[in-house]
Amino acid sequence: MPTASPVKMKNAIATTLWRSVLGWRNSILAGALVLILTTVSVTPVWRGIELKGFDLLTVVSAPEKSALPIILVGIDDASLAELKQRWPWPRSLHARLIDALKQAGAAVIVFDVVFEFPTEKAEDEALAQAIRRAGNVVLAAGIVKQETVHGTSWLRQDPLSLFRESGAAVGLVNLAFDRDQVMRRIPDSGDALWRSISARLQAALPDAVMAPPPGRDTLIRYLGTAGTYPRISYYQALDYARYLPPGELANAVVFVGRETRAASDIGSAQVDTFATPYTTFGGDLMAGMEIHANVLENALGGHAITPAPTAVTIGLLVLTTLLAVLAMRRFRPALSGLIALLLVALVAGLAWVFFVRVKVWLPVGMPVLGVASVYVMQSLLAFIAERHQRLEVKRMFARYVPAEVVEELAAHPERLTLGGEHRELTIMFTDLANFTTMAEKMEPKQAANLLNRYLTEMNEIIFRYGGTVVSFMGDGIMTFWNAPLEDPSHALNAVRTAIDMQATMHTLRAQLTADGLSPIWMRIGIHTGIALLGNMGSAIGRLSYTAIGDTTNLAARLEGANKAYGTDILLSADTAKKLDGSILLRRVDLVRVKGKNQSVEVLTPCTNANLVAMSDAAIQAYRQRNWHSSRALWQSVLNAAPEDTLAPIYLEWIDAFQKAPPPQDWDGSSVLDTK
Repeated sequence: MPTASPVKMKNAIATTLWRSVLGWRNSILAGALVLILTTVSVTPVWRGIELKGFDLLTVVSAPEKSALPIILVGIDDASLAELKQRWPWPRSLHARLIDALKQAGAAVIVFDVVFEFPTEKAEDEALAQAIRRAGNVVLAAGIVKQETVHGTSWLRQDPLSLFRESGAAVGLVNLAFDRDQVMRRIPDSGDALWRSISARLQAALPDAVMAPPPGRDTLIRYLGTAGTYPRISYYQALDYARYLPPGELANAVVFVGRETRAASDIGSAQVDTFATPYTTFGGDLMAGMEIHANVLENALGGHAITPAPTAVTIGLLVLTTLLAVLAMRRFRPALSGLIALLLVALVAGLAWVFFVRVKVWLPVGMPVLGVASVYVMQSLLAFIAERHQRLEVKRMFARYVPAEVVEELAAHPERLTLGGEHRELTIMFTDLANFTTMAEKMEPKQAANLLNRYLTEMNEIIFRYGGTVVSFMGDGIMTFWNAPLEDPSHALNAVRTAIDMQATMHTLRAQLTADGLSPIWMRIGIHTGIALLGNMGSAIGRLSYTAIGDTTNLAARLEGANKAYGTDILLSADTAKKLDGSILLRRVDLVRVKGKNQSVEVLTPCTNANLVAMSDAAIQAYRQRNWHSSRALWQSVLNAAPEDTLAPIYLEWIDAFQKAPPPQDWDGSSVLDTK
């Protein structure tokens, strides 16, 4: 009598406990709600709603004051009237301001104005000299949208080289808008304005203690509404001794920017105000320089907010939904309503604590909606049961094809036919070296567990980069990118997947060795090209979503070719072209696939730029039949990397060609007949 597997037994036990605690009807309700709300939670529309919750937390928890000496100098209406100057002001005036601020003790002087065009030579030289004298000036650079007859392009505008050569640091002032045009995100580019200011401030105040810089995808925690930071008019800063208390500007970061509303005088500067979380609740727009001040204080003071991982928010959704179902198993309108309110208050309090104390934004709109939905949908269990049944069918079908395919076919069932389309794909084949031989020496259960572990970890990496797993072929995997959903970065995602897979294999080998097992090695082949994509199979039997053609064949051949070169990843030049240099690649060989006349350049990822350069030079000499030079270069490669696998191969080929030269029409390629 067959015995159930441990995995199936665990699933059966979990299902039994679930049903015994919640009951059949409530299990259906909880499961359906979690699935539905999880799906809704990742949509752009719902993300926009969650961002309003971030805005609310920002407004109600803001300290409404700054803890750092940051001063705003406004190019405002009062200054326009007092100075009697039309915009743009002469740059000698800005030079006077820099001298005044430096004399007042400012640590860093930041201009939220892009000085990209030259003016009169004397004026530009005056500003350059002031920058040189101060030694603490940061100027703005911007990226602007440009419409031409050829389409839309983005152009970077930097300050004049004269100002940069005079010692001005440059920072990119562009900030990212969310879909609702609100600025919430801290820019993470390497030349963001706050980074340039931080570097200058560290140089000016080396003993100052600064928080570690914020990570990627962090959010601005605004210190308060527009007007939170102290500000003075431009004309007052020119004569600070008259208008300011002594020491007001000492060791301060001074932002100079536009906040005038006199459009006729300042040109387009009236648009240098932006929506913030306060604007969501009726607050004023904020000047660009004040937003940059908030970003800087977030960076220096460690106030930036990190969004909670998706897994945490979904976990909270699951937990609150289950609690609501348990608490309202016996539905009573008044009592269940009170329980729902208490759960909502608990979730809101948790979000507050995370935001204020931990500096983590925990979106709670979906858990709150989950609690409310449990209350409302108790009266609709019949509908929920039917809905759950349909979702269960989808879940079961998803075991055989990728979830993206399930969603696509669910939306367009007419695509469940034979045939397909020609589409550019990046296809990857993987295989384990000598796994079959090793498995024969292991217990069947042990070999199966190892294979399942390997396939599970590889599958997770593939899905992480949006790949579609077409099939598991024993210990091999066929995967492609750019289908069923389009992926503009399909080649890059494929190569990153391969790199991460090999990194995981390194860890797996170490664990196997520690367990007393033989290590396993994986080969990967990647190629980008046009393939026939679609549902292939029998019209009356099982269909398989796959790709066929020369592109598929070459990817499979490249996987096997790793054996000849001692590499673990081989990709074609067609794939490499799609990477635009984002991943460092080492040239391996020019190969000619059996049955094809055209040679294919193959490469492999390599983190050693020196090794890449030496290999390129050695291969170039080899293809030019300069055997002596190529031999010397390959020997240098071998000296630099004694474990390199390519150098011995080329040295052997060179020896052979010196004895029996290749034909005159030889193009430097090798015949690839590996399958």
